[in-house]
Amino acid sequence: MDLLYLPYLDDTDVTEDSQMIVHCGLSKTFPVNPKFKLTYLNAKGSAEMSRMILAFAGIPFIDNRLSIIEWEVKKLDPKYGILPMLEFEDQVVCHGASIARFLAKKYGIYGKDPLEQALADSVVDIIKDFSYSLKPYVESLMKIHIDSPRLQYLAKESLLKFGIPVVEKYLPILEEKSTNGNLHGFLLQSGISFADFAIASFYETLQLILPKSLLNYNNLGVVKEQVFAHPKLQQYLKIRKRTVL
Repeated sequence: MDLLYLPYLDDTDVTEDSQMIVHCGLSKTFPVNPKFKLTYLNAKGSAEMSRMILAFAGIPFIDNRLSIIEWEVKKLDPKYGILPMLEFEDQVVCHGASIARFLAKKYGIYGKDPLEQALADSVVDIIKDFSYSLKPYVESLMKIHIDSPRLQYLAKESLLKFGIPVVEKYLPILEEKSTNGNLHGFLLQSGISFADFAIASFYETLQLILPKSLLNYNNLGVVKEQVFAHPKLQQYLKIRKRTVL
């Protein structure tokens, strides 16, 4: 597997109160006050599922991205204690999976029945566990300088200790869960769901940080390509901020 030398987050284009209104609906009227405000760091992470759900549903929202410096200050405020955070109608919902489930139910992409919903939930939760287990490897990349043999050695050590074992544990499970992807391109028999967005976003990140790990996982690749080709997501994919993680 290749190592990739990169910072954890790219804050070069994130200034104080960096936010944008994302409007991917059919209406040509630009919303003055969007109903939803989604706050997270300048990364895809666990917020990308919810961004994609809102874009897919054509719902305008404020994409509020905090720099690392902002987050260090604001995380002391209980309101910002857990990110992502969704604000709407004087209510606040925290945690990426909880927000995504709420929005998926609200906009009809949570699965057609309890069984499909459980299948979608299981995939999202596996990806959550996968991401958490991969965190030590990702954090090791933060400390690497490409000209330092010592740090390169430590990165390779981290890859062997954290990266490869985690990939070998979780990718086969997700690949098996994605077998329907070769039939019509999505995880569930009824069609696209928020779990497909979770797969697509995480697969995109792995393509950048551990590209060779994906060579034998074609079903996951099919799901990612089908999601990224969906007409309802094209506008969002063009205007979203580009980040590695």
